[in-house]
This record gives sequence, C-alpha cells and structure tokens, in this order.
Amino acid sequence: MDKAIIIGVYDYIGFHLCLTFLEQGLEVTGVHFGTDDTDIFFAEKSLLIGRNSNFTEMDLAALAVEERLESTYMFIDYYSSYYSKQEMKLISALEKQFAGIKLTSMVSLLPIQMGGERMEKRQTFLQSDDRECRSSFFYLPAIYGPWQPLSFALQQSLYAPEKELVVSEREWTEDAVYIDDAIEVIERHFEKPGINKYVVRSNIHHNWQKVTGVEQVMPMVNPLTKAEEDIIVLNVGGMDPEKGISKQREHLFRLLGKK
Repeated sequence: MDKAIIIGVYDYIGFHLCLTFLEQGLEVTGVHFGTDDTDIFFAEKSLLIGRNSNFTEMDLAALAVEERLESTYMFIDYYSSYYSKQEMKLISALEKQFAGIKLTSMVSLLPIQMGGERMEKRQTFLQSDDRECRSSFFYLPAIYGPWQPLSFALQQSLYAPEKELVVSEREWTEDAVYIDDAIEVIERHFEKPGINKYVVRSNIHHNWQKVTGVEQVMPMVNPLTKAEEDIIVLNVGGMDPEKGISKQREHLFRLLGKK
C-alpha cells in the first residue's frame, strides 16, 4: 500500500491512522465528516497533519469521482461517529455519495457495539464481489491515549477532575486498549486477503476499570458472541495502564499549556 483514504480523518481512530501513515511516507487523502462537535483540539489536529505535503483533504463528493478510488485502501472510522451518535448519518452519507461504487480494499473501524448481522449488512454496500477483495472489520473496545475525545471517562477525569464523572452509555466498559496498540494490530492485519472480522481485546483483565478507576458499572452485552465462529480475536498486551494514563495526561496538559 502506498496510498490510503481515511473517512473521519480528524476523528480519534482515523487521526491516529493518518499520523501513522504519514510518518511512514504514505500519501493520505482525508475526509473530515465532522461527527464530533465537542472536539476542542480540532485546530491542533488540522495544523499537525495539514502541513505534511503527503496529505490532501477533500469532501465526500469530490472523493467519489477520484481516479483509482475502487483500488485504493479506504479506512472508515465508524468508531468515532458512534461515540458522537452520528454513525447512521455517516453510513447514509456514504451510501448516497458512493452509490454504484464497489471497493476492493476497505477497512471498517467499529466499536464492538456495532457488531451483528444487521449492522454489517449496512456497512458492506461498498464491498466489491471481486474474489481478490480485501475487506476487514475491526471491532474495538474503549480506546484510550493521546487525543481521546472528551466523551470518554478517562479524558473527562483528566480534563475536569473537579466535575462529577459521567460515563456515557455508549462507552464500552468491558475492556480498554491503548491507542498505539490498537493501531499496531490493525496495521498487522488489514491487508490480509478475503473478508475478515476481528475483535481487538486486551490481555489485561478488567482493563477499563484499571484505566478509568471506575469500579461499579452495569455489565454490557456483547453483540458479537453469537457470531463468534466468524470472528478472529486479536489479543493485545502492550501498554501498562498506569503508563498509558500518564502518557494521555502529559499529552492533554501539553495541549492545555499545563505543567
């Protein structure tokens, strides 16, 4: 792969993928869908990747008529749109703009909560019937680390520790994985041939509780358990929770000008 398209390039997962690919010298075309109106660091993100000569930004309509679109790897950050309650808006926009286009290389980045047959059918409208098709679905737990949105419990507690913590009903509380570990495991697997479904899982038991410090939460139902025979579990060791929290805190305080 020498070029990538990222839908949701300023969103949490999409932005980290963009940074990674640019550091590797790849060309990146990014689409900002604007799913998170609470992103107080959008300007910093835009400056960070916008000055890279390998980065181009365009809207969905312009992207739909791009040459070689069908054969270029497209990464779609449904994960962030779910947390901002905009996932169906994103899917509808993609269906409208890319009607009739079939991609041979597609990577869907999703929260575990979007698992299940009904949602997967909504996400496969872009998928080519070509036998050489490479299509990957990565189902992610709560992801933490630098640039985490304020809707997440950990970032809330670091940004405004004096306020009462509100755990979003959309935050996956059964597991947590550090962002660099998530990006690394996605990179290792997304180019495999065929249609593949992965669940990224931490090797650390009760890692979300260790990361957030929240002990009492209602159990969540995993929609992927019924289709477990189709799912490849990618176990991630990686970041020690205390070290990961420290990295996130240092990054946030640097952006805020705190010491």
